[in-house]
Amino acid sequence: MVHPVRVHTEEHIRHVERLAREIYYPTYSPYVHQDHIEYFLVTFQSFEAIKRQIQSDFVYYLWMDKEKAIGYLGIQFEAKLAHLSKLYFLPDHRRLGLGKEAMNLTFQEVREKHLSQIRVVVNENNHGAIRFYQKHGFFIQESVTHSFENGHSVQDLILLLSLSSQE
Repeated sequence: MVHPVRVHTEEHIRHVERLAREIYYPTYSPYVHQDHIEYFLVTFQSFEAIKRQIQSDFVYYLWMDKEKAIGYLGIQFEAKLAHLSKLYFLPDHRRLGLGKEAMNLTFQEVREKHLSQIRVVVNENNHGAIRFYQKHGFFIQESVTHSFENGHSVQDLILLLSLSSQE
């Protein structure tokens, strides 16, 4: 049975790190340079980076199918809203309702923090993710260019959701 587990052990963090490596390249290589994917993995999805995030203002969940990690969710809590930072499943576990389950868990976490808005940043070329978030009530707020220390830039969309619209 597939179920989410809150990430709190080093073993869980290693699962997230491994999943990120397994998922990011096939997901982003059609429109993001390989050097930038590696930069992103090292900077934001390495063991140490995930550990720091959890110790500050993030919560992570890992989806397990028996003993196999198949996906993960990362939410960052800010002063006035939550940032849905990561939501990834292995390709053979997509379109099975797990994304909807992850969104419901996100809504629950955000409500428990007494926040009412969720922001997500999506690469403008990731059409499947954009459709997924719009299906769950998000709207495109703006298009932005994010520039990184490694010299790469990406064109992203910022999507917002008001939880009152989900009641």
